[in-house]
Amino acid sequence: MATAGFDAADIAVIGCAGHGNGLYLRDKSDGPLVGIQSLDSRAADLASELAAAHGDRFHEICLQKPWPSQTPTLLAWIKRHEPEIYANTGAVLLCKDFITLS
Repeated sequence: MATAGFDAADIAVIGCAGHGNGLYLRDKSDGPLVGIQSLDSRAADLASELAAAHGDRFHEICLQKPWPSQTPTLLAWIKRHEPEIYANTGAVLLCKDFITLS
């Protein structure tokens, strides 16, 4: 605040925005583990696999079928391909959550 040159009392509100979906993991000590933006396609094969096996059931539950940059699909990809990161995960966040909590 001192370097910005204005009084904190002049702030009426602080807004936070982030892109949709993606995956942001914090470790069990609240440190950063991994951040995957919503344009990432590493989980494309897994999304197809999940959609073929469970897509209709997923749609009944949440009105969506798996897609590559969806947070649960990316988390399943991490569990399968990066088990050490998955085992050390303490919090799963979307971008907006990460920005708000950081």
